[in-house]
Amino acid sequence: MYLWFSGSQAIPKAFLKVQVIEFEPSAYKSAREVIVTDYYRRSILVVPNRRLALDPRNLPSVEDVIQIFSLSREGTRPSLGPFSGLQKAVQKFVESYCDRRSDMPMKSLLSSITRLQLLFGMYRIIPCTIGTPESDEGELASFTMTAQIRLLVCKELRSVETQVFSALDNLVYDQVNIGRENPLAVWACLWTLLFIYKDHMIYTRSTLPEYDISPMIHASRFQLNQHLYNTLTSVYAALYNSTSPLTLDWRTEEISSLLDRDPELIRLFCDIKTEMFWFYAIKDSLLEEDTLFKSLIIENESKLIRAHIKAAKRKGIL
Repeated sequence: MYLWFSGSQAIPKAFLKVQVIEFEPSAYKSAREVIVTDYYRRSILVVPNRRLALDPRNLPSVEDVIQIFSLSREGTRPSLGPFSGLQKAVQKFVESYCDRRSDMPMKSLLSSITRLQLLFGMYRIIPCTIGTPESDEGELASFTMTAQIRLLVCKELRSVETQVFSALDNLVYDQVNIGRENPLAVWACLWTLLFIYKDHMIYTRSTLPEYDISPMIHASRFQLNQHLYNTLTSVYAALYNSTSPLTLDWRTEEISSLLDRDPELIRLFCDIKTEMFWFYAIKDSLLEEDTLFKSLIIENESKLIRAHIKAAKRKGIL
C-alpha cells in the first residue's frame, strides 16, 4: 500500500510505500467524521474507516513523510479567509529569501520557521492511501494510520518549535535588541509565526473531540493557540510600534542592502505592501479572536504607511 497527500498533481515520488496490518475490531468504528473547515465555517463528512494500521515495526521516518507531503502539496497554499492574500505574499517572500545565499541575515531561523509551518500543515491534513500509484481509486487513511502519522509529526514539531522560540527569545530580549541588520528578517519571522498559530487556531476551534475527549481539554487547545497568537502580536507591536519595514525606501543603497540588492526579493516584499492595503480594507471581517491583532498590528501598520505616503508627497517623491 502507498501513502500520499492530496493536493497538486500527483507525481511518482509523492507516493510512499508502507507496510500495513489489520487489527482486531474491538471498539472499532467502521465510519469516522472528517471536518472540512475554513476561516468562517466548517462542514462534516462521514467516511469509511478501515481496520488498518501502519506496521509499528516498519514505520516511515518523519523525513520520508515530509518529502511526500512537500511534493504532493507543492504550489498549494492554505486559505485563511481574509488573511489569504497577505499570507501568500509573505510565504512567497520567505521561501524566496530562504533560497538565497547562506549568509543572508537570520536565514537559518527563517528556514526553521518554514519547516515548523510545514509540520503544522502536515498535522492538519489527513493522508490518503492507495493500492498502487497508477490506481485511480484512493481513500482517506484510517483513523489509526492518521494518528500514527500525527505522532511522528508531533515529535518533530515539538523539537523544531522549541528551537524556534528559544532562538527568537534570545534575539528579542538581547541587550542590544534585534540588531541593525535583522529588523526585516525578524519581521518576516513574526508574520510567519502569526499565520502558523492563526491557522492552527482555526483547526483547533473546528475539530471534533475524538473518542469523547473532555470538552475542557479540547477547549484548552484552542486557548493555548490563542495565547501564542496574542503573545506574538504583542511582541510584534512592541518591536514595530513606531516604524515598519513596509515603509522602507528600497531605492537607497543602505535599505536595498538588507535584501542583498536582489530585485526579485524587493519585488516580492513590495507585493506584501500591496496586500496589506487590501487586508486593511477588509479588516472589519475579522473575527472577535483577532481583536488584539487588528488593533495592535493592522491598524498601526496602516497608520504608519499612511504617514509615510503623506511625508513622501510633501517631499515631492510621490
